Amino acid sequence: MGKLVTGHPKGFFVLLTEEILSEEVAGKIMRSYTYAPWGQRFSMTHHEQGETFYYGTNTRDDVAV
Repeated sequence: MGKLVTGHPKGFFVLLTEEILSEEVAGKIMRSYTYAPWGQRFSMTHHEQGETFYYGTNTRDDVAV
């Protein structure tokens, strides 16, 4: 079950454990995120632009989008 966190200047965040599932502003979902079963962020969908970005890491664990 998710937890709604309010008071952030960009809007609201829905949390499932420590993972942000979506960002909302004025009731509209701006971005949503998916995670791998082990907790690593897998993708971000930017709903206004209609684009999905996928995260990857190199051997040093640097994140690339």
